[in-house]
Amino acid sequence: MIDTKEASQILGITPHRVKQIVEEHSIPVNKKPGRSSRVKFGNESFRKILTLRGFDYERSIVTIGQEKGGVGKSLLTFNIAVNMANRGAKVLIIDLDPEACITNLIINPRAEDQSFATVFEVLKHDLQFKDVIEPSNYEGIDIVGCRGVARRAERLVSDQNPKKILKDKMEGLDKYDLILFDIPPTFSRLISSAYLTSDIVVMPTFPDSWSIESLQLTIDEIEEDCRKFDCDTPDIKILMNKFLPERKASKEALEVLSKNFGEYLLPYQIKECAALQNFVNDGFSLFEKSGNVEIKDSFRSICHVVCPLEVKTGDSQ
Repeated sequence: MIDTKEASQILGITPHRVKQIVEEHSIPVNKKPGRSSRVKFGNESFRKILTLRGFDYERSIVTIGQEKGGVGKSLLTFNIAVNMANRGAKVLIIDLDPEACITNLIINPRAEDQSFATVFEVLKHDLQFKDVIEPSNYEGIDIVGCRGVARRAERLVSDQNPKKILKDKMEGLDKYDLILFDIPPTFSRLISSAYLTSDIVVMPTFPDSWSIESLQLTIDEIEEDCRKFDCDTPDIKILMNKFLPERKASKEALEVLSKNFGEYLLPYQIKECAALQNFVNDGFSLFEKSGNVEIKDSFRSICHVVCPLEVKTGDSQ
């Protein structure tokens, strides 16, 4: 959830005007006990304010991934999703990673035995993703979950055109502002399809030679499949994770990235922070905890890139 101060910053109006809009339109809010002036907005409440002010999100499909494992893909997906939902966006996560890290973080299955469908069932039974969506523990976020059985999905598509495998399963998802693919650290026919279906690909990397080498391999694979299957290359963004400006390795890695991947490199980094990983280990996002303002701002900047707000002409009040 966001408070009145953050709401005013997003909307470009004063906190007082935010409170006026809440009162004028009887928008439900969460009031902090003992502090009547401090309110927080749920997903639906803040979305209503956005609509009243003439704002909407630019819909996008985004893959968070690269072929190097352990560089923070699920952590990034989780925090982007929570921050966007806090800001009134409707988010769908499609988990394609059989390790199911993101699923285990946020899913709220309908059955105690965790019997929900995955991409494997979608492909095997010719379903659409809309048929297997599950609610999450977060207002504004839904998920197509993943389990170990999803490892079998690749067998079903080994001879298919990756341009169409996932794109043909996206019917009826127009209500979502942001669709996030969380993928394993591999490059296969199914994972290629996630890249080719996306508008934007965000590639997190650590400041080490193995991660940077993997970036080039992944970009080469994506571009090769785009040429082979005649489709547009997604907008690729590289994000340095676990960055420490005072550390020599970080500075050298940033110089290499700037020189070799300057056109893709985002102008901000996620600084190394033990608390960030600890939050995730405990099942919390960065945006459910206080502090860490600088890192939160970096995530907000990423969110602005992958799913920016637009002004709809003539709707502002």
